[in-house]
Amino acid sequence: MDLKSSIAVVTGAGRGIGRQAALALVQRCAGVALIDVDAGTLEETKAACERLCSRVLPCRCNVVREEEVATAFSQIGRDLGTATILFNNAGITRDALLLGLENGRVTRRMSLEQWQAVVDVNLTGVFLCGREAATQMVEAGKGGVIINVSTSRVRAMSVRRTMLPQRRASPH
Repeated sequence: MDLKSSIAVVTGAGRGIGRQAALALVQRCAGVALIDVDAGTLEETKAACERLCSRVLPCRCNVVREEEVATAFSQIGRDLGTATILFNNAGITRDALLLGLENGRVTRRMSLEQWQAVVDVNLTGVFLCGREAATQMVEAGKGGVIINVSTSRVRAMSVRRTMLPQRRASPH
């Protein structure tokens, strides 16, 4: 696939899947904007990408802050060109289950603050970045593609019947 004239934006580019996506895109000579909240890991990804291609722009940005997202996409448009690819990958987990159990007793509960942080990054961040990228794509008349990535470590909690109060069968 020829991406030489493409400008890709990768959120969550500081590590993991985001870093791998950024490296794959620069190998195909796309201009790549790297977005991450962590300046240190963002710099590491930038250095790795620059070994393959010179059209790399790091943008430290918290994807849950509307003004930061707007500023980052404005800078990308100005310094690299109109985004034609958004790899919307930024996401977090908070290592907290709904409930933590030990020996059939609740020992911890996920806090509302932890829950809200996950929702903010994993949903609101996707919305804000998608909206900015789509705006650039439409206004430039070039079109483009938005790829929303979701990864998580899934844990299931099994509530055994013996832990629940027993209901009596209704005669009806």
